Amino acid sequence: MQRNILITLVLISFVFVAAGCQTTSTKKPQESPAPAGKEARYPGEVSTWLKNMKPYFVADFIEKGDSVYFIVNGGEKRTGGYKVDITRVREEANEVIAEVKFTEPEDSGATTQAITYPYDVYEWKGNLNDRPVHFLHTNGDQYIPRIIGCKPISPFQAGSQNIKVLTSTFSPSEVKVKGLARVFEAQINWAFVDDQGQILEEHYVTAESGGPDWGCYKINTNDIPENAKSIEIYWRSPKDGSRQDVINMNLNLDKVQGG
Repeated sequence: MQRNILITLVLISFVFVAAGCQTTSTKKPQESPAPAGKEARYPGEVSTWLKNMKPYFVADFIEKGDSVYFIVNGGEKRTGGYKVDITRVREEANEVIAEVKFTEPEDSGATTQAITYPYDVYEWKGNLNDRPVHFLHTNGDQYIPRIIGCKPISPFQAGSQNIKVLTSTFSPSEVKVKGLARVFEAQINWAFVDDQGQILEEHYVTAESGGPDWGCYKINTNDIPENAKSIEIYWRSPKDGSRQDVINMNLNLDKVQGG
């Protein structure tokens, strides 16, 4: 009897010791891998794009190394509960298609009462080989606006709601501006203005696409009026011809000429 009790006590002691050893040597579980195609960290160009286009409903892609980053912004929303999900990217013979699903908050569900900016980024390991990219709304027929031409991968130098400036060069012999615009019929107006705000000369250029897309535009001239103090970039309303989304940029030519 005493022998049985002794054996039982020894077994119980072994169990507790083993359990203690297991607790102190437990291996930390590995973190769950990110879903295929999704990345928690993006290249700098993608991060800058997201900051630049944060408030807008728009899509684009950025080629970086052996990857293509497909980006879709849902735009500014008044509450939480909105979601953008690029579900997959598939190749066709003459194009590459990014399938996008948009989710809205349920009427009966509690949502965050705050401004939100839903978006998604999908890293695709592949090569476009000059094929066009199409963003397909898989749960609706709404057109997803695109960025056509230059990429907003550097901070904007200036901007209004529908016109942005990416780069600019001002000198007594040359004025160059490149940017993006979402305007009617892709027409961008620009003018040299004197120090009294009077228009000296007005011109226009055509962006690579009109609204609702964002099209790249370029201004390049060597003909600069002598008393020009600034350049203004805008578009004119088709209703009354009024100037919209005006950006004024000081040429600073006096400082350039004075060294």
